[in-house]
Amino acid sequence: MVVLSAAIATKQGKTLVARQFVEMTRIRIEGLLSAFPKLIGSGKQHTYVETETVRYVYQPMESLFLLLITNKASNILEDLETLRLLSKVVQEWCQNVIDEDGVLKNAFDLVFAFDEVISMGYRESVSLPQIKTYCEMESHEEKLHQMIKISKMNEAKELAKKKMMEMDRRRAEVERQGGSGYGSGIGSNSGFGPSGGYGPSSGSYGQGGGSNPPSSSGFGSSSQYNRPEPQTTPKTSSGRGTTEPAVPTSKAPSKGMQLGAKNKKSDAMLSSLRSEGEALEVSPTRQTSDTSAPAPSATYNPLQGAVQVLIEEKLVVQLNRDGGVNNLEIKGDLYLTILDENKAKVAVRMQQGPNSGYQFKLHPNMNKQQWGEQSILGLRDPSRPYPVNNKTPVLKWRLQGKDEAMVPLMISCWPSPTAGGSTVNIEYELLNRDVELSEVSIFIPIANGQPPQVSQVDGLYKFRPKESQLEWRLASISSSNSSGSLEFSAPVDPASVFPVTVAFTAASSFCQLDVVDVSNIDDQQPVTYEVRKMIATEDYNIS
Repeated sequence: MVVLSAAIATKQGKTLVARQFVEMTRIRIEGLLSAFPKLIGSGKQHTYVETETVRYVYQPMESLFLLLITNKASNILEDLETLRLLSKVVQEWCQNVIDEDGVLKNAFDLVFAFDEVISMGYRESVSLPQIKTYCEMESHEEKLHQMIKISKMNEAKELAKKKMMEMDRRRAEVERQGGSGYGSGIGSNSGFGPSGGYGPSSGSYGQGGGSNPPSSSGFGSSSQYNRPEPQTTPKTSSGRGTTEPAVPTSKAPSKGMQLGAKNKKSDAMLSSLRSEGEALEVSPTRQTSDTSAPAPSATYNPLQGAVQVLIEEKLVVQLNRDGGVNNLEIKGDLYLTILDENKAKVAVRMQQGPNSGYQFKLHPNMNKQQWGEQSILGLRDPSRPYPVNNKTPVLKWRLQGKDEAMVPLMISCWPSPTAGGSTVNIEYELLNRDVELSEVSIFIPIANGQPPQVSQVDGLYKFRPKESQLEWRLASISSSNSSGSLEFSAPVDPASVFPVTVAFTAASSFCQLDVVDVSNIDDQQPVTYEVRKMIATEDYNIS
C-alpha cells in the first residue's frame, strides 16, 4: 500500500489539513482534493471512490470528511484499517469536538500524529497509546537535565546573594573606620614610608592616631575614605616628613579628539625625513564629510548574460456579462539592460511573426531604417554606448480590438435570484492552450460584507471582509486544468456581483517577437544575453 496523502476536508470541498507522504507538486494535490467532492456519493459510512490514477478512501466525521488518497494497487483492507486509526487520532486530538475550528486549532498536532501513523507512504505498526507517547516526547534525560539546570541557577542566586551581603558588610566597616579618624592605610607619607619617621636619621617611630597633627601622622588623618594623598615636602632634620595640602593648578581648556585632524609634529618630522632623502609611503587621510567619493559601479557577474532583454506586456480586457468582448488592448515594451560596460555597444537582431494589427513605435535614439529593413535594434549613433545597469526602453507596441480569440481567459458569471439572495455560478475557460497563467485571482464583490456559502470550488477561495470581496484563487491554469467553476450563495442582489475582476501573470508574450542574437558593433562578435518575457493584467474585468 502507498498512501499519497491524508487530509481532512469539509463537505463543500475546503481542505483544512493535508499531509503528503510522497513527493508531489502542490498543483496536483490541490487538483486531487478539489475533485473529491464531485466524486463522492451519499448514504455511506465507509466507502471509496476510484479514478483512472488514484483511489479515495474516506469516512464522514460529522460535518467533515477524513480521506486517504492512495494508488490503485494498494490493499483496500489495509487502507480501511489505516483510516480507522486516523479517525481515532482525530477524535483524540480534537477532544471529540470535530468541526472546522477544532481541526484548524490542532492542525500541527494532527500533522505530527499522521506522521507517526504513516511513513513514506506506508503504515507503521503503532497503536493510539504509542502515538500519544511519541507525540508527547517525554524524556527522562530531558527532565534530569532540567532539574540540574534549575539547581545550578538556584545555587548561582544564593552565591550572588552572599557576595552582595559580604560587600555590604565591608562597606559598612570601612565607613565606621573612616568616621573614627582612621585613614586609608599606610601610604608613601606615613611613618613606615620612605620619607616617614622610621628612617636612618629618625629618632623614633612615626606617631599614629587621629589626635596628632597631619605633618607627623603615621596612618594619615583624613576623615573621608579614599581621600587623595597630599603632596610632601623634603624631610626635616628630625626625620619627620612634613606634608602640605596640594594647591590646585589651573589648566587650559582641553579639546576632544578630532577625527581626521593633522598632527603638526608628525608632519614636520615627515618633512625633515623627506628633505634627507628618505622614501616614505604615507597612507591617505580620511576624507572629510563634505568630500564625497564617486560610488563604485556594480561588478558584472560573468555567469549572467551581458545583455538582459525584457519583453513585458500589459493586458486590458473588458468582457460583457452577457458574452462577448467590449474592449481588448495589449500594451508591450522591450527593455535592454547592459550589465558588462565593455559590451555596451550592441545590436539586437529580432525575429517577428505575422503580428497583424500590432502598431510598433521605436525609441527616437534607435535606427529606424535598420529596424524596418532588417529587424535589428541598434542605436542611431553606433559610437554611442547604452547606459550600464539601466533598464532602457527601446521598443513599444500596441494592439486594440474586440477579437475573442485573443482573450487568454474567458470568464462567465451566472447569478440567479433565490428566496434568500442569489446563487452565483462562475466558470473560467482557457482559450489559448499554449499559455500557462500563474497566480490567478478572481475577485467577486459581496455587497453586504457577509461571508458567502461556497458549495463547490476548483482551487481555493478566501473571503475578504474589509474589501467585501470573495477571492477565488488558483496557483496556475494550463492545458491540464483549462476549465473550472465556483458556486456560492449569498444574501445579495444578482446585479451586485459585478464587476468581476481578474488578475494573473504569465511567462510569455502575445506579440510574436523573439531575439535571434546579440552582437558587438565594434568587432561583430556575439554577446551573451538572456531573454525574459512577462504578461501582467492591468485592468481585466467582467461588467
